[in-house]
Amino acid sequence: MKSSTWYVEGDIKSYFPTINHDKLMELIERRVKDKKITGLIRGGLKAKIFTTEGTEVTPELGTPQGGILSPLLSNIYLHELDLFMQSMTEEWEGRSKSTRRKRNQEALNMLPPPKKGRKSENYRKRIPYYDPKDTRHIKVKYIRYADDFLVGITGSREMARETREEIGKFLREKLKVELSMEKTHITHISKGIPFLGYTIGRRN
Repeated sequence: MKSSTWYVEGDIKSYFPTINHDKLMELIERRVKDKKITGLIRGGLKAKIFTTEGTEVTPELGTPQGGILSPLLSNIYLHELDLFMQSMTEEWEGRSKSTRRKRNQEALNMLPPPKKGRKSENYRKRIPYYDPKDTRHIKVKYIRYADDFLVGITGSREMARETREEIGKFLREKLKVELSMEKTHITHISKGIPFLGYTIGRRN
């Protein structure tokens, strides 16, 4: 993942409370044909919630907070995003004209023969090892944990922006949840990318 240049830091608005029940059941019923099982799942989704004011609410959206099935159901839901990203990755990488990235000449100049080199200078000056303008070589990497996901892109910033737009459109139209455009940042590797308590950088 750290070999990417640009990163899309995914953030879905209020994901668990906005999962669409009908869409979720449609996805489950593709594989589970037992009506008793699907009926129990739907019943669990519609279980009444008692508010602090003493009123009852029947949820129309979302999975129960603390529900034993909620993590599983949420993963079933976002598995569709995983499949979408797989197809997007294949499409982007299919446009590549080269399987090898060009070395960055500026970085090469920092390593005079006989390879004694000054790699530390490259890191200090944040000089990329490969040519960041090499449009012949495209790579897309994707990782997700629950509703947090990260897309690493070896390509242009415009490609990262287009990827973010496509993901937002897919989530909105196919899964009926919203990508937070304000919180879904596009970040360069030199800035460090936070993910699940770690920071992804060129050296770490």
